[in-house]
Amino acid sequence: VLAFFIFSPKVLPSRSEAPKWFINLLITLVFGLATTTICIIIFESNLGNNIFMALIVIGATGWYTFSKKNIWLYSVLLCGALCVLECLCFRIRADIGTHFILTTCAVAGATVLILNKYKQWKQ
Repeated sequence: VLAFFIFSPKVLPSRSEAPKWFINLLITLVFGLATTTICIIIFESNLGNNIFMALIVIGATGWYTFSKKNIWLYSVLLCGALCVLECLCFRIRADIGTHFILTTCAVAGATVLILNKYKQWKQ
């Protein structure tokens, strides 16, 4: 569905472009599923083929985000990375103090990255 809305205006010029909110919503949902899949795989021993599809979705989301300079999808990418990082840290050490400190540092770092990228892309 997403590929249809992205490539149809180029192939069929009479078709209009999909609304930006719709593409953002679709990418956010698909990326959320990919992030959830990776977090589940961290806690399971069976990798299967799901990891490859999740990595393809994450790579495609990153490519689309940086090609369109979309700050919403950039923040979604960082939130997904934070979720995977937290799952890895929780898998290594399930201590609530460590988890709290890592979460606080990660959210502060993500906020700084998003604000810097927003200022850079706004120019």
